[in-house]
Amino acid sequence: MNNLFAITVFISLISIIVFAILTLVNFIKDKNKVSKPSKRLGISIVFFVLFFILFGVTRDKNEVTTDREEKVETAAPVKEENAVEKQAREVKVTVEKQALEAKNDEEKAIAEQKAKEEKEKKLADEQNHYINDIKPHIDKAIIAYDSYWSEIWKPTFEGLGNSVNLSIASNRMKMLDNNYRMLDTQISKIKGSQLSEENKKIFEEYISSMRAAATARRKAAQNAQAILDKGIF
Repeated sequence: MNNLFAITVFISLISIIVFAILTLVNFIKDKNKVSKPSKRLGISIVFFVLFFILFGVTRDKNEVTTDREEKVETAAPVKEENAVEKQAREVKVTVEKQALEAKNDEEKAIAEQKAKEEKEKKLADEQNHYINDIKPHIDKAIIAYDSYWSEIWKPTFEGLGNSVNLSIASNRMKMLDNNYRMLDTQISKIKGSQLSEENKKIFEEYISSMRAAATARRKAAQNAQAILDKGIF
């Protein structure tokens, strides 16, 4: 379309030049007469101006359209690139999130395993402490608790009236009272301070029961001594 207008304008321009020359020649020949070339010159000028204006308008529209097309063509790749970048960012965020979750799970598993190992070690240390530091004293107290009764109480009353008189029996009961009193003191010195709170509570209840048993046999020896001293057994 622009080429057509250009040709038309060019032809109009040639026509103007030709008719202008003819008009000038006719004017020289006859100044008072309006010749046909002068009319055609005017028409050519009008068409030239008209086509020139149309050519300019059409060209401007084409340039605007071309500019828009170039902008669209330029913008399209940018839009496509942004979409690709957005997708890449989303993939990156997803991968990073999964990696973070995996790391957290791994750290959690390691922490749980470490806590389990520490708990097992603490339990093993507590068992070793009980076996090496506490149990020997308890075993010793139990042996003394049974031996005092079997070696003093039973022989005394089994031999009473035969090989054992009242004075010997009374002295043995006094000795038995002292033995269980000292045993009670020894038991009270057995401590479980390094045990866990749960095991410490059980241990203290057990020690309390052992002391109560020693005190009960001590009172039995005191009562027996009183009876023997009065001779009313």
